[in-house]
Amino acid sequence: MMRNLVKAEWVKGRRRGVRTFIWLFPIVCTLLAVVLLGGVNAQMGVFNWWYMLVLPACVALIAIDVVVIDKQVQFLPILLLPFEPRKAMMAKVILGCSYLFVANLIIGGLAMMVGFGFEQQYSIETILLATLVMTLTMCWQIPLGIYLTVRFQAIASFLLLFGLNVFFSSQSFSGTKLWCWPFSITARLMAPILGLNPNGLPLDVTSSLNNKTVLLPGLLITGCLFVGEVVVFQKRLFRKEQMV
Repeated sequence: MMRNLVKAEWVKGRRRGVRTFIWLFPIVCTLLAVVLLGGVNAQMGVFNWWYMLVLPACVALIAIDVVVIDKQVQFLPILLLPFEPRKAMMAKVILGCSYLFVANLIIGGLAMMVGFGFEQQYSIETILLATLVMTLTMCWQIPLGIYLTVRFQAIASFLLLFGLNVFFSSQSFSGTKLWCWPFSITARLMAPILGLNPNGLPLDVTSSLNNKTVLLPGLLITGCLFVGEVVVFQKRLFRKEQMV
């Protein structure tokens, strides 16, 4: 059943903007990095600008897009289904995470192309690892964004998610002991993988941010947060009596 629900959500979103910006945003980010930074720093710019600025906007828009069409019609398409709305909402979470993975996969592929065309800074293995980590550490924001969009206005949800991501991804948070704050984790984990400070400057060899022992804790924190959100939101939010 879940597979069919995900397919139904995919079909429902054919005319929505989400499928445009999951490939348009990576292309724009890559072009800006190539034009403004040039060959030797192009790959670093692609990744740094992506996870620090563009990805936060992308994940917020994805979360909003998968649910806003139902909110506009007061969730009638979900309420009329012969099963609990939480199952349909789980399908939205799965679809949103799939969109997020595709967007990160596109930026990874574009980064590889930039490396082939200019100076290669990262190996294919490093790019694939970065793509996977960016996806896994940001998935928890999909159910959160859905929740916020259901409860509040879409613009408020976007500004809140985007603002928190940008603020807590800064060097002042992700580059310190406060890195375990969920919104800071992606930038902190990218530091040892890509050899970059959150501010975009190359890491010094002796920098404490080169320590890769943060990878497992960071993935565990965001993974547990994702599971916890799904369980709590399904039980407390996505119920017929609460969505009427």
